[in-house]
Amino acid sequence: MPTDYSGIFRTLLDSKENPVTFENLYDEIVFPKQVGRETVKKRLRTFIKEHPEYLDKLLGFYPDVETIIQMTERELGVAVNKDNLFTINKKCKLIVDKLTKPLHEEFLRDLFQGKTDETDRVTIVFSELLELIYENYGDFINEKGNSLVSIAGSMNEMILIRGLRSVGLRDDDNFYKTGRQSEADLNIIHRPQTGNAKTLYVEIKSYHARERFLRGLRDIPHPEKIGIGFFISPKEFNPSRTNLYVSAGTWAIYMPDETYQELDSRSKEFNSVTQSKLYRPMSMFCDDMLAFCQTGRIRSF
Repeated sequence: MPTDYSGIFRTLLDSKENPVTFENLYDEIVFPKQVGRETVKKRLRTFIKEHPEYLDKLLGFYPDVETIIQMTERELGVAVNKDNLFTINKKCKLIVDKLTKPLHEEFLRDLFQGKTDETDRVTIVFSELLELIYENYGDFINEKGNSLVSIAGSMNEMILIRGLRSVGLRDDDNFYKTGRQSEADLNIIHRPQTGNAKTLYVEIKSYHARERFLRGLRDIPHPEKIGIGFFISPKEFNPSRTNLYVSAGTWAIYMPDETYQELDSRSKEFNSVTQSKLYRPMSMFCDDMLAFCQTGRIRSF
């Protein structure tokens, strides 16, 4: 039984004119099937990390997060740092979208088969459209969407972690990533020369705050807590919503600089329990975390 699958993957993918799913690829591999799907999937991720040019040959297959970030760094010619977190995120998201959108297109073309005209325009009455979407699309999203949510969440966490490393913070000393059942997603540690260590709890979300972001902040039973996300909608942080974040005891909420600039001016004026501005541009995040590690406080803003 082969231990190096690189030649197998290369031969199979080179033979494909169009992208293929992992399932189809697995079915074509000629070795005893006691080698499970997860083992082959793990080997394929390793192969893609070493040969990212083959990613275009795969449909709906997500490489590991490190591979996506490394591909982005190579393309942009710069490593993740405190000033380019959102730029890196947007480029990484393009890679993930490129892998995901063909799956949606394939599903929708099958769903609307026989209902398109010669210009590829869908012609369907609204009631029938609603019935098709209601009965079918939800199951598709539940099946395919979980892996997408997982990869997006892990990718965004890793971008922030690489940003923290860029200002000199060290894994498992100055910060650590928590488990699934832990309070918050990331812990930043202040270790004074005398006295007890102090922890800042960081709640991370991807692109939309929704109810889960506020709930996550409320569920942290410690006063030292902040939130951060690659949020794209300033409307999610209107004055009414801002009141709730303040009442939850949140020290600060970080968002992409361009989202911050588009906030309602009234929202920008809210102070947190630290008597400093609640909302902050993401470009401040890494330096604020460095300040916390050194002083036990984030900088005034």
